Amino acid sequence: MLRYLFLIVGLIWVQTDRNSELLHVQITVPEKKESQSKDGVESNVSYNIVIDGKIHTVKMMHKAFLSSGFQVYGYNGTGYMKPFEQQIENFCYYQGYIEDYPNSVAILSTCTGLRGLLQFENVTYAIEPLEPSIGFEHVIYQVKHENTGVSLYAEEDMESRDIPYTIQSVQVLKGVSKYIELHIVVEKNLYNYMGSDTAVVTQKMFQLIGLTNAIFTSFNITIVLSSLEFWIDENKIPVTGDVNELLHRFLKWKRSYLVLRPHDMAFLLVYRENSDYVGATFQGKMCNRQYGGSIALHPKALSLESLAVIITQLLSLSMGIVYDDIEKCQCSGAVCIMNPEAISEILRAVFARAQ
Repeated sequence: MLRYLFLIVGLIWVQTDRNSELLHVQITVPEKKESQSKDGVESNVSYNIVIDGKIHTVKMMHKAFLSSGFQVYGYNGTGYMKPFEQQIENFCYYQGYIEDYPNSVAILSTCTGLRGLLQFENVTYAIEPLEPSIGFEHVIYQVKHENTGVSLYAEEDMESRDIPYTIQSVQVLKGVSKYIELHIVVEKNLYNYMGSDTAVVTQKMFQLIGLTNAIFTSFNITIVLSSLEFWIDENKIPVTGDVNELLHRFLKWKRSYLVLRPHDMAFLLVYRENSDYVGATFQGKMCNRQYGGSIALHPKALSLESLAVIITQLLSLSMGIVYDDIEKCQCSGAVCIMNPEAISEILRAVFARAQ
């Protein structure tokens, strides 16, 4: 069974230069241009946002990706799991594009101001409300990227390319809406790295799923977040050591403790200062409860965009989709999402499977 395990090499450092960001922080006041409502929810919205002195029109559609019974879980002082009592809104998440920029992506939450990412073809901006603010002021800043151009993935056993899984044609399924439910566990070190605050880390997870959904749009697949779990005080399993062994530990824990939380795939997100790998999963085993899990490692300064590509590749591998032959692959988008170089090409907003 071990030969089915895929490991994704993570020698890609998407650096965020904090000093550079601070030098380029801008104050902007987004202006709602128009909106359309359906069943009491704004189904389509557009905003004018000034960036570097130029007005950009952001057009978006409502994108619901939280399950009806969504919960964020933690543990009390005696080690028993409990849901956090917080209001989660599922009607204020949007996905779209920036007008006049065909390869752009906008992933924004409108729950309390605008919060999220605006990705042009060659540059990405983060936007969030300015607090405190008298008006509708927001801060916007460029997210810096740098990659080393090294190999991005490895397979534990090359025989896994020959596994006889049959994948139905994407064209046949194009008109059918499909859903994949995820349970995501954030271990203690990553929780602390992302802010040590339940609300802050929850919002980052929402942004991560929003970015992942943007990549899966062409498949007509919606990634649904069924629940989140934070290991705040201590990790429930050891998260150090070989990622292969970590995956097996997580799957063993999952079989004992996640039986009551519905999901198709369970992810454990782990922070590490440095790592040769950024992910591990079993190919084609998403529908197998025993093996339906993945590990995604978050090296220092990895961006949410990069992490979304890693999650996408792990999900694709779990569905039985293998990596593309880069010499034969041709895509309608900027880069094939299952191209080993996809993570280093994340500045491109459009991803596509090989045609």
